Amino acid sequence: MSKTFISYVFDGVSTAFMSFLIAYAISFFYLKNRLAAIAISICLSAATVSIYIIFAMRKRKKFFIKKTEENSFSSCKRALCLMEETKAISLIISALNKSGKQVVENDGNFVINEYVITCRFTVEPISADDILTIYKSLPSGKKLLFFGNEFSEKAQALPEFTDSQISIKGIDEVYKLLKDTDSLPAESALPKRKKNKIKTLLKGTFNKKKAGGFALYGSSLLLLSRFVFYPLWYILSGTLFLFYAITIKFFAASDNVKEYV
Repeated sequence: MSKTFISYVFDGVSTAFMSFLIAYAISFFYLKNRLAAIAISICLSAATVSIYIIFAMRKRKKFFIKKTEENSFSSCKRALCLMEETKAISLIISALNKSGKQVVENDGNFVINEYVITCRFTVEPISADDILTIYKSLPSGKKLLFFGNEFSEKAQALPEFTDSQISIKGIDEVYKLLKDTDSLPAESALPKRKKNKIKTLLKGTFNKKKAGGFALYGSSLLLLSRFVFYPLWYILSGTLFLFYAITIKFFAASDNVKEYV
């Protein structure tokens, strides 16, 4: 799933909040000095957030979507989903040519450096089997360069699994390519909705994948409440985290349900 700037901010704040509370509980338990515990907790919290940022960027290898570009990014994703496949591939080929890549047509296929280019922009994540089916249909000796919106976890592992015989490009890279070559598709004629910042922030956390994290936060806070002088804050926060985790688990939409409009 593509993450916007506000999603990264929320994850960073959550990481800082939890690391501060854990560090404070442990420091105060041993030092019995509130100011020293706060100072140590702030330093450890800052270090933890720095590590989180480095790890997240290395793992995902995606660029951050600027706040000012979120509407453009969403419009691009929606337009590609609604676009005919032939028009989408033409748009991608045009953008690649503008970027200086040499795309040639060979036996009805568009090829770049032995990679046959294809694309499929869908609402649900594309599976590994769908990509492999297309790869098996290629002429012998050809590799596959696949452009799409979202990919399943197994699909994302295909480049390594096939020893680079298959290369995939998600919506982040597609958007950057189209933006850098001034090739972004025209915005949909659908009316725009005014976004509520608080609703957007909460919506980013209402994901089944995050239920386990919130449950861990809540359990940790309840456990740490036994080691601090004022446990009420830890008990209340822990209970809220656990309640939110249960709510997400049973009421959040499935992970592969994405909203493009």
